[in-house]
Amino acid sequence: GFNLKGPVARATVRFTIRPAPLAADVPGVYTPPVIGPRFQPVLDQAVEIEAEGFSRQDGGQAGVCEKIGASGKALKLWDKPDQVLEWTFDLPRSALCAIQVRCCHDSPDPVVRQIRIDGAPFGGPDAALLFPPTGGWSNTRDDWRSVWVTIQGTAVTMDLVAGPHTLTFVN
Repeated sequence: GFNLKGPVARATVRFTIRPAPLAADVPGVYTPPVIGPRFQPVLDQAVEIEAEGFSRQDGGQAGVCEKIGASGKALKLWDKPDQVLEWTFDLPRSALCAIQVRCCHDSPDPVVRQIRIDGAPFGGPDAALLFPPTGGWSNTRDDWRSVWVTIQGTAVTMDLVAGPHTLTFVN
């Protein structure tokens, strides 16, 4: 800040910008989890859920549309407070599970969703997935990015038993 007592006819201001490591706990910043001994996803055994295949929605009407680079269709207009989308899926065997989401957006505002598995908050009552901006909406190029549900750079996991489950996202 500057504290000047009178008019200034001429001044020089110098800023020095140096790179620094990004802290994992900066609010609004996505930090991917470290793949290693504590987090080793087995992607060839993943259960894939297509966004447009939701089984329930409340609090608004999400749109389904075509997007460049989408594996199926994409969602739009999923931005109302407390808007809910839910999917059902079957887990073929009991496992420690993490969630990876493929997303794209270029919103100036944070895009955050709470996630629930079978009604329980995934990662705890205050956990939420931050969808990081990807540079676009995949209207003219592939802007999709795969992100893990993380808390301070650590992947969130949950033990799930084999059988049917519900995945719920709340705006």
